[in-house]
Amino acid sequence: MSANKKTSSSRPQRKTGGKSSSERIARRRDALTRACQTLLQRTVASVDYPGGRSRESLRMVLDGGDTIIATRRNEAQLAAVEARTLRALNAHKAPAPTLLATDDDRILLQEELRGERLSLALRDADEGHAERLLSSALTGLYLAQRAASAEGLERYVPALGTDEAWLKALFDRPRLIGGYLGIPAPDLDRNALLGLLGVPEPRFVKWDARPGNAYVVDGTVFWFDWEHAGKRNALDDMAWLLGDEFVPEYPEMELRLIDAFVGKFADSGAAQAAREYLYAYGTFHMVVRLALILKYKRAEWWDLDHCIERDKVGVTLLCARRICRRAERWSGRSSLVAPLAPWFRAICEAIEGM
Repeated sequence: MSANKKTSSSRPQRKTGGKSSSERIARRRDALTRACQTLLQRTVASVDYPGGRSRESLRMVLDGGDTIIATRRNEAQLAAVEARTLRALNAHKAPAPTLLATDDDRILLQEELRGERLSLALRDADEGHAERLLSSALTGLYLAQRAASAEGLERYVPALGTDEAWLKALFDRPRLIGGYLGIPAPDLDRNALLGLLGVPEPRFVKWDARPGNAYVVDGTVFWFDWEHAGKRNALDDMAWLLGDEFVPEYPEMELRLIDAFVGKFADSGAAQAAREYLYAYGTFHMVVRLALILKYKRAEWWDLDHCIERDKVGVTLLCARRICRRAERWSGRSSLVAPLAPWFRAICEAIEGM
């Protein structure tokens, strides 16, 4: 996903089926098998698909029983960004998988993280456990940002969402949802928002910092899937994580995490300005998440476990409620998007009646 072309905050949901799809899956499997044998000088005993057959990553069981994650990205540029990022993070021991080998084209071989997805770990977590997990996740993102900047990755990764047209499209999302549900969105001061959410000095960000892209390994959260890394405002990674629909609804925990980490991600500048940015940008990010939920919902809500296991958008009533309630809180704390707070309440009521 190119952030300058799409405001979607989740990877596209790919449809599979048909002969051409089967052939693509087979070609990817065969290419990754050959890469393992060539780059690692190991025989592949078997292959499985932990994220589903349509995904770019496979689990390869090597001779002797060792397992790795083998990935063939659809674009060479994405693979190059991911490989460069992993090398930088590995050099500074940031919590990310070890890059074992790459063919400098589209294939990456990485260690397999042994644990469970953060989204799954959060599913039944009480407030204390959820706070520990999210604190570890935010710490990992912060360490990754510092490692990337120390290695000068801002010179190589693409700028994300920095042009005015991208921001204006983001500001349009409440209007589109409001039109769909028959609840018109309030007018906002777009010029002031452009000033607030502009990024004069972009910093490295993971960007796709969703709980589905993190694993909990012995209590520590590791981040994977770095192909969409770029540079923007470092606070964006906080918004992606805390604004996700799979993060449980603990408002006091949320405030404690923001108090603990907003200064770290802000880098410099006034704490109040950083909070204003986080709440405003996070509000629009949650509008995007809500738009994705509504886009994929048909007659029935989806099963939560299915969404988590297959890393899908959280198309459940629980997730939609979380987004609306959290966005109501966040918008109410930002002067520029405060008119959206009562709108989110009305949107939540409409969704509950769907």
